[in-house]
Amino acid sequence: MKKSTFPKTLSGHRELTLDRLNFAQSGQLQVEGLFPTAEQVVVADITTTPPSTQYKTLTPSMVGIQDLTAGTNITYSAGTTYNGSTAITINSTDTDTTYTATQPIRIVGTDIQLQYDGDTIFLDGADIAVAKVPNALTFTGYDTGTFDGSSALSINLVDTDTTYSAGTNIAIDGSNKISLKSAITGMTDITYSSGFFNTTLKGNDYPTKQTTATYLDLSSTTNIILPPNCFYNGSEYQLAFNQGIFMPNDDQSYYNIAVEDDFSTYTNGRVKPMTSALELVGFITIPNGWRATKGLLSLVNSSGVNVSKTTVYQNIKTWGGTGFTTLSFGNTNSETTFGTTMDGAVDRILMLKVYTTVTTDFVGGGYITIIKI
Repeated sequence: MKKSTFPKTLSGHRELTLDRLNFAQSGQLQVEGLFPTAEQVVVADITTTPPSTQYKTLTPSMVGIQDLTAGTNITYSAGTTYNGSTAITINSTDTDTTYTATQPIRIVGTDIQLQYDGDTIFLDGADIAVAKVPNALTFTGYDTGTFDGSSALSINLVDTDTTYSAGTNIAIDGSNKISLKSAITGMTDITYSSGFFNTTLKGNDYPTKQTTATYLDLSSTTNIILPPNCFYNGSEYQLAFNQGIFMPNDDQSYYNIAVEDDFSTYTNGRVKPMTSALELVGFITIPNGWRATKGLLSLVNSSGVNVSKTTVYQNIKTWGGTGFTTLSFGNTNSETTFGTTMDGAVDRILMLKVYTTVTTDFVGGGYITIIKI
């Protein structure tokens, strides 16, 4: 190593290379010249001869720094970009978005999950797949089993190739429509359903082509065939009788009853006793299969005003023995309900007696209410 001794002051040197620098006692090193300030660097200037150095302030462009731009929800305390040249604060905006779930979505912590029925649905990788249907289909017959969609299944049906043929009074047309023939023959029985509903058997209502009934036996007591002179008033059957049924009783042998025919508005056509001592008696046949329950007789005076006279209804034995039963007492012009009813019979007849008291008692007709038995 070369050792040199320098004077106390060295000047004009741009470069000094030393391996070791020793100072004399109480010696010191003082360097004078230009020194870089903060944020300066030494830059070589090759445009001078000889090349020189100089101090320059460090700028972003000198080191290739790019501006940092704020993205979504980011803001700067100053300016809109940042390159490190000045101190700034970067703010992040908290949008505070809260998510809620509705079925079948649920949120567990930060995990969003799908709820599903693991019995019928499963996850096939990233997809939702159907495992089976909730309720199995059960089939019976030629082929039996159950099917829930979890696997393919073939159901076999047997074609029985049933061919139908028409029986008595049945017709099958080309469209396989089955119907009842318009002309029914060869039948041995037709029975209607029984219950609280109407059933009808209707004939032809054309005036000159009404249905003809041949060889019908209507003798059964279950048939409701209205007897002669029987009328339905909407709620009851009434067996009508007229004043021609009456004859005098045996209270006066020299007098009779007579028909009033003087063209009086109030009395013409009615019968009257020819003496006050006579009373009138009439006979009414109750039809077979019917029961008498009530009765009414009309009686007026010469002015056509209703007059109340006593009546009596009796069940008279006609043959095969003797006797009678009183059904009820009543009054003319009022419906009398029988205390004892009377059923129609071959040896029975209903006798109606009216207690006339004057020759101006004009008797007309009336009715007996009957019900089917």
